[in-house]
Amino acid sequence: MRSAGASSRSLWRTYADPYRPFPEREVKKVEAKQIVSLCPACDACPVVEVYEEGVRIGEANNQVNLAKAEWNALVEAILESKLTKL
Repeated sequence: MRSAGASSRSLWRTYADPYRPFPEREVKKVEAKQIVSLCPACDACPVVEVYEEGVRIGEANNQVNLAKAEWNALVEAILESKLTKL
């Protein structure tokens, strides 16, 4: 888990109402459900951020986004020992 001094991460999503002829855009803040640092000793290392719709892994300018199904496949491969330590 991240250190106590680490700030919470969030995403901003833009939603439009398809039933309006000139849809106004609504912006919603999406909070991370869980954040795990890949290096618990500091706040500068990559993190795993779990959101309702998927997972983001990495650090600024070097990130990958995984959908729920992709994340679940990764976790399953690890649990089944298909992926192991290097």
